[in-house]
Amino acid sequence: MGGVRATRYAIYSEDIRTRLSFSVQSCEACVWVEHKNTQVVQTSWAAMALMYGKYPYTGPIAKAAKLVMSRQLPVCGLVPLRVRVTLMTSFQDGSWAQEAIEGIFSRTCAISYPNFKFTFTVWMLGKAQKYLEERGALPL
Repeated sequence: MGGVRATRYAIYSEDIRTRLSFSVQSCEACVWVEHKNTQVVQTSWAAMALMYGKYPYTGPIAKAAKLVMSRQLPVCGLVPLRVRVTLMTSFQDGSWAQEAIEGIFSRTCAISYPNFKFTFTVWMLGKAQKYLEERGALPL
């Protein structure tokens, strides 16, 4: 029963079909504060919650995977030199750019956790591949 409630919460409270975002101001205010942009880390968390909760509908999970894949940066070796020069301020290794701050410590200290965007995105994409394949919902 708890898993059903958790998946309903993930779908209705944090609508990953359109946007999923969290502002660190939530920790200061002790209420949910929506960030203006979606974020790959929170989208990955929500999609994994749905998959681990065995959510029966694949649509939101597929959309979350597409969003995370769309934000992945190109690999430097595959980017033409003239384009590479304009993109030198960000990683070009197939990772994800820094979006909003991912966490907060002691309700007042915002912390960027770079490994979150590397770990949870790859974990979710791998799990989504298997989850969607088992349910006949591939290709994305």
